[in-house]
Amino acid sequence: MRGMGASGALEDWFRSRGFEPADPGEFAGPAGRPDMVFSGPSGIAFLIMADEKLISDRNYFMEIVMRASSLRHACNFLYLAVPRLAVPFVDTEVLRKHGIGLLMLTDGDVVEVLASPYRSVGGRGGAEAPGAEEGLLIEVLDRISALEQRLSALEREVMGLRPLTSELRALRGVREEVRALSSRLDVISRRLEALSSKVSSLAARPAVPAPAQAPTPAPPAPEVEGLPSFFRDNPWLEILARRGQDEIPA
Repeated sequence: MRGMGASGALEDWFRSRGFEPADPGEFAGPAGRPDMVFSGPSGIAFLIMADEKLISDRNYFMEIVMRASSLRHACNFLYLAVPRLAVPFVDTEVLRKHGIGLLMLTDGDVVEVLASPYRSVGGRGGAEAPGAEEGLLIEVLDRISALEQRLSALEREVMGLRPLTSELRALRGVREEVRALSSRLDVISRRLEALSSKVSSLAARPAVPAPAQAPTPAPPAPEVEGLPSFFRDNPWLEILARRGQDEIPA
């Protein structure tokens, strides 16, 4: 962030707006000195440079804003220069309330995200600086506390979701088992339907009748060989023969 590339890009950006680099040591005071100073026909501009520590350190932003605010009464324009990756972690509302502009450094280029308003040197900052610093500190601390509370709530929600993840994995296993059981039940159901159809068809068949008993053959007719034709095929002859048998005593 503090390399020659970033400094050169910032110098070019301020030169394009009519400013020239100045010695920061000439503007040193009890509150410290800015990282870069530019002067021009429209006034004096201070620049505070921050790095990607903004992403991981919550107190770093507060320190940067406090440092910049303590220098606000000594310049007409005040900017905070931040790398592109750290810009989403900058509270622009806090910068706007305290008259601090925001410059984004990206690939050797400078983009003005938030313009710095013009303020008179020594006007509002001289006598009111201590009170402004105290109010700014309280406001920044309140914002940090609110952010910490939100992060804690998010952490609790994430921790609450972790058991649900394991439960979802278990439910996936149960779902696979249910699918396997369902397939087995379908096979068993089809087999039962087939057996039921066979039983129904067997019950609907007619009963096979028992074979009829062969009739008892009639006694043979009496031998009529050698008799006249009158006795052949004569029914009276059979009747007379039976009657004769009935009259024979036992």
